[in-house]
Amino acid sequence: MVLAVVINVGLGAMWGFIGHTLFAAQIAESIGWPAGNPFQTEVAVANLAVGTLGILCYWIRGDFWTATVIATSIWLLGAATIHAVEIIAAGNYNPDNARLIFYLDILSPLLLIALLIYARLSRQPTGQARVRAG
Repeated sequence: MVLAVVINVGLGAMWGFIGHTLFAAQIAESIGWPAGNPFQTEVAVANLAVGTLGILCYWIRGDFWTATVIATSIWLLGAATIHAVEIIAAGNYNPDNARLIFYLDILSPLLLIALLIYARLSRQPTGQARVRAG
């Protein structure tokens, strides 16, 4: 589970931060956005925030993972919805709007949620209450 969160969320979002920051014009074009849109900087910072959460999951465990998966899932499923609207309403079939990114925005949260549920269920014996220390 830790590798899924650190790599998928942490490194994946950091890669998005780098792309939206250092290669902003190319990324904007590949999505179908106008270059120089200040909103892209906000997307870069959102990637940085979520990426930081993902990387911190290496050292911080437990409910922090749950919060990270929830935040990532809301963000990515929201992005997938926006991609779908762009495809349907605007005919935006640019590579980073309608191809791999679109599908990863759906599949990544589903995988992370499934892994989180599995990790939680495998730690808690059936029929016993969960006891928390401290």
